[in-house]
Amino acid sequence: MQANDNPPPSRSPAPLAGAVRTRVREKIRAYEQYRFSSRQSRALNIFFDLAQEFDETELIQLLCVLVLRLLFRLEAELYCKNGAGEICLCTPKSPALPSAPPPFVPSVRQEGNLLYLPVRGKQPSSGESLPDSLLGILVTRPDTASGKGADDATPLFLEKFANRAGYCLHNRILAERHLRHVRFLRTLARDIGHNVITPNMRIKLLLRHLEEQMATLGTLDRSGEEFRSLQASLRGQVTALAGHFQNGALFLESLLRQSHFDLGRYALRCARLDIGPQVVLPQLEEYRVRLEERGIRLDPESYRLPDEPCLVLADLGLISQTLANLLSNAVKYARPYGEDVVPRTRCTLALIPDAFSGSGPGVRVTVVSTGPPLAREDEARLFHEDFRAADTADESGTGHGLSFVQEIVTAHHGLCGYERLPGGNAFYFLLPLAEQAPEKCEGAKPPQKE
Repeated sequence: MQANDNPPPSRSPAPLAGAVRTRVREKIRAYEQYRFSSRQSRALNIFFDLAQEFDETELIQLLCVLVLRLLFRLEAELYCKNGAGEICLCTPKSPALPSAPPPFVPSVRQEGNLLYLPVRGKQPSSGESLPDSLLGILVTRPDTASGKGADDATPLFLEKFANRAGYCLHNRILAERHLRHVRFLRTLARDIGHNVITPNMRIKLLLRHLEEQMATLGTLDRSGEEFRSLQASLRGQVTALAGHFQNGALFLESLLRQSHFDLGRYALRCARLDIGPQVVLPQLEEYRVRLEERGIRLDPESYRLPDEPCLVLADLGLISQTLANLLSNAVKYARPYGEDVVPRTRCTLALIPDAFSGSGPGVRVTVVSTGPPLAREDEARLFHEDFRAADTADESGTGHGLSFVQEIVTAHHGLCGYERLPGGNAFYFLLPLAEQAPEKCEGAKPPQKE
């Protein structure tokens, strides 16, 4: 066996054992000083056992107040920080406790018979610490109707109980964060494959075609018409290659940002865009040749934009990929239907005065393709992950494109959907106009599924 095949020497357990032994002795002395009653010890054991059993943060939060209620007859509420850092009630409201949010308390505070206890997360030595160790505030008071058991709920015990609650909540928050990151990474891998790798296979085909034409170029008379025609064709293909490269670079940049990995979800980088010239026209040019190759006629109406700008607050790369997914589906699924002897598709852009049912105007981007309408039983599931309609078996696909559309549009505070038409199918998304859009785009949230 070679030297580099040997496993690295393990650390001596002696120093570790000494550190653990010291901490055990410290805890023995601490618990001797605490002098917890059997009921107090039982409460801590029950809380710890069930906190390991429950997988959801909401259940652990509820457990905090129910253990105090059932064992000590304490009225209790738990307030926790939300995503914006605001303290919000996260357990059922007790009529015996104040309706106002509790004050920020860096340490235990008693006001009359009310006790405010900070709930803090642990401070590990690794890089897993939360941005702020204060997770919430536990508010308690005795149940004056019975008073039974309240004497056993001493401030010292409640402080230690709040510390252990914070420890369990901290672990659950980190576990959920890790799971969210894993799910996002899996989704991201599919998005890169669907939106970047598969479309970029065209570059390989274009390069091969260029090589063949360049070989032919040297055999032609430079003053002849055939030579000039081939030159024009080569210039067009070089332009197409440059467009593919720029589009692919835009898509990769928007998918592989560090902020996505930090948050475990898409974090939008928004700017005010005129969606017609900045999103719709570039994607139409990107897909025009692909439609032609499939014999699909692109309606000239697609290039007619509204007279006034359609300004939205959007992430250029991600919203461009949203439209690209709809156009990609048109390439795959447009079919001759009814009076159309060739398949057709069109992309329209329209300002909608009441796009969000009284909440303000928006802009609607719609991709319409001829073909048999989708089965009605498929409509409700079109935007679900991995779902493919019954009549798509003859085309390659993963069922991921429309779920990506919904995720990104939802993150932009917009809506997306499907409409059955007499001669085909329409897929669309709605975005609020920039004047109505939020000041900034938040990270993407999972789409609501029916």
